Amino acid sequence: MPLKENTLYWRHPDFQSYSKNYEDNLNELKTNLDAIEKHSAKSIELSEAIEKTKQFLEKVKPPKKHVPLDPNKLPHRTAEPVFKEPRLKPEEFTEGKELRAKGKEQKPILVAANGSLDGILSSSSTLYAQSSMQIALADPPTDADLAETIEVKFTPEIKAKAAELNHNPTKIYNYVRNNIEFVPTYGSIQGADMCLQTKQCNDFDTASLLIALLRASGIHARYVQGTIELPIEKVKNWVGGFTDSNSALTLIASGGIPVKGLTSGGKIEKVQLEHVWVEAYIPYGNYRGAMQDQTGQTWIPLDASFKGI
Repeated sequence: MPLKENTLYWRHPDFQSYSKNYEDNLNELKTNLDAIEKHSAKSIELSEAIEKTKQFLEKVKPPKKHVPLDPNKLPHRTAEPVFKEPRLKPEEFTEGKELRAKGKEQKPILVAANGSLDGILSSSSTLYAQSSMQIALADPPTDADLAETIEVKFTPEIKAKAAELNHNPTKIYNYVRNNIEFVPTYGSIQGADMCLQTKQCNDFDTASLLIALLRASGIHARYVQGTIELPIEKVKNWVGGFTDSNSALTLIASGGIPVKGLTSGGKIEKVQLEHVWVEAYIPYGNYRGAMQDQTGQTWIPLDASFKGI
């Protein structure tokens, strides 16, 4: 180290304070040891000098760096799950709380469903088709539904994958659903590009990847957040092939996902949990295959993370 820097270091007030304290302690220790040497064996003065030295050494002894571990709280153990009940009303979902990117880049669509979404997330019923057409007219897409966000980045890898899938919404959805393994955790953790790389993502990050590929293909897409209700058997299969219902719920709760088991006759029959999926603005009549035209465009729900069927 150059002399100039060394000089500045020695002049640092904290160092000077530590140095003085060290010298004071060293001088006091020398005084105590000298007192021990001066007195004859077995004299009262010698005993007093030894006791004084012991007290001094006890006073300046540094604290123990080793902290014994509680065998019941070892660091490698999984934390006890905290069960949080899912929200059941749209107004309970604070706007943008979980899904917004930094700033005000995106406004999520907040929807809560008190009931199964089987007929919505992967296929559509006639009733949904009629209602979605009405919603689309009242809620057209905006520039934000094509924009990049902190979670949705159009990286070279994202663009290349979208091109590889021919910018086709059906191929994009099938790729994400068939290649991304679901991980039961809560919140945006990886974002689209990292999700594409790891291929192990929760529903937030899976939605981000799906949205990124769709938007990179010029297709408007947005998040949807709500509470879904599913049969327990589908949930057990979805989160890892569980045979025990309570163990499946414990795993979900351990990941921070608000979840609640609904019992009937003392047995868990259904599960309510908060979930995130995607809506894409595409021609309703063509969304199952190649897009032939742009007529009848509407918001189509796409859930690539749910694999409990």
